[in-house]
Amino acid sequence: MRREREAQLTSVVASFRAARYALCAFLLLSCAHYSTSASGRGGAASVAVPMFNNRSLESGLHQALTDSLIQGFVTNGAVRVLEEDRARLVLRGEILEVREEPFTYQEIAEQFRITVLVGVSCYDSEDKRTLWEEDSLRGFGIFDAIRDRQTARTDGLNDAIRMIVEDVVDRTQVGGW
Repeated sequence: MRREREAQLTSVVASFRAARYALCAFLLLSCAHYSTSASGRGGAASVAVPMFNNRSLESGLHQALTDSLIQGFVTNGAVRVLEEDRARLVLRGEILEVREEPFTYQEIAEQFRITVLVGVSCYDSEDKRTLWEEDSLRGFGIFDAIRDRQTARTDGLNDAIRMIVEDVVDRTQVGGW
C-alpha cells in the first residue's frame, strides 16, 4: 500500500514537472519577436536626421527641432541614429510656419498658443520609396502672458517641438499612419 501511494505521488510530481516545462516552453514561444519598426527588422533599422530647413522667422528653431528629433530617436531606442550615407531611413523636413495667437483672454490675452507647422517625410533608402510624408504636422504649446514673455514663449516652443518629435518618432517606428 505504501509503495502504491509513493508511486502515485511520484506520478503526480512528474506530471506537475511536465506541465511546468510545457508552460515554460509555451511562454517562451508565445513571446516570439514582434516589432513595430519601420523596417520590420526589430531594432535593426537606422535613421538619419539631416538638418531641417527653416522657412519661419524663428532663428535657430530648425537646429532645436533637429537636435530634439535625434535625441527622441536615441531615447526611444527602436532605431539607431546614423549618418545619412549609412542609414536605411532618412527624415527630411522643413519648418513651414510658427503662429502665435491668443488662447484664453478676458479683456486682454491671458494665455497664448504657439503652433509650429512642419513638413516632414521618411524615405527608405534601401527600398527606394517614401514610407510616409506629412505636409502639415503640427505641434503646439500654451504659455502664460503674465510670465516673463521670452521665457514663457520658449517653454511653449519647446512643448510644440516635443509634440512634433513624439509624432515623428511614432510614425517612423511603425512606417507611417
